[in-house]
Amino acid sequence: MRIGPFSRRIGVSTSVLRAWENRYGLFTPLRTPGGFRLYSSADEQRARRMVAHLQAGLAARESAELVLAAAPAAPGSVEALASAWREFDAVAAHRALDALLGAPDAPAAVSQVILPALGDAAGEWMRDDLGPARIHFASRLLETRLLALGERWHDGPGPLALVGCGPGEQHTLGTIAFALGLHARGWRIAYLGADTPVAGFAAAAGALAPERVVVAFTMPWALSRGARELRGLPGLVLAGPAAGERAAASIGAAWLPADPATAADSL
Repeated sequence: MRIGPFSRRIGVSTSVLRAWENRYGLFTPLRTPGGFRLYSSADEQRARRMVAHLQAGLAARESAELVLAAAPAAPGSVEALASAWREFDAVAAHRALDALLGAPDAPAAVSQVILPALGDAAGEWMRDDLGPARIHFASRLLETRLLALGERWHDGPGPLALVGCGPGEQHTLGTIAFALGLHARGWRIAYLGADTPVAGFAAAAGALAPERVVVAFTMPWALSRGARELRGLPGLVLAGPAAGERAAASIGAAWLPADPATAADSL
C-alpha cells in the first residue's frame, strides 16, 4: 500500500516512516513508476515490531536493530503459512503445508494447529479490505490439500461413515479434518461436501447403509433451518461448532463435541 494508508494503518506519521527507512534501513519499499513508495505485509510486520519496542521504552536505533535482527519465520512453520496466505503466495503456502502435513498425525496437526492458525489470521485480516479475499484464498488452498489427503479414504478395514456439511453450510474445512481423523482410525469415508441437501443424505444412506451419518454445521442459521429435516436418518450424528447436545437430542441424533481430531476419537 502507499505511504498514506500505511501510515494510518500503523499509527505512525509518514515523516517518521521515512526516517526509519533512511536512518535505519527498516524498509525497502517498492516504487511505482511515479516514485511512490509501496509497502508490503513484511514492512507492516517490521513497523509493528518497531512500535512495540518503542512503546516498551527502547531507543529508536536499538529498536530498529532488534527488528532487523529478528529471524524470519521457519519455512515449515505456522507463521510462514500465515504469511504466505496473507501474500497470496501459493508456492510458499504449499511448502509450509508440506512440512506441517508431514507430521506423524496429520489430522491432529490440521485440527489443532492449522485450523486455529487460519482462524487467528482471519481475525487479523478482516481489519482491511483484502481480508475476505485472503480468507477465501487460504481456505480454498487448504481445502484442496486436505481433499488430496483423503484420496483413498473410501478404503479401510472398518465401518463406513457418511460425512458432509448440512444444507446451507459452506464451511468444509472442519468436516474434512474430521473425516481424515476418522479414516486414520480405520473408518471408511463417503464424503458429500458442502451444502448437502437432506434428500442427498437420505439417498446416500439408503444406498450405502453407513454405520454413521455425520452432518456438520458451523453456522447456527443453517442448523436451525435444516436440522429438523434430518430426523429419522439412521445412525445420525451432528457435529460442528453450531451443533450442541440439546439440538442433537431434539432430533434423535448423537452429538460430537470438541475439535475434529477429538471428535473422531469419540466416535
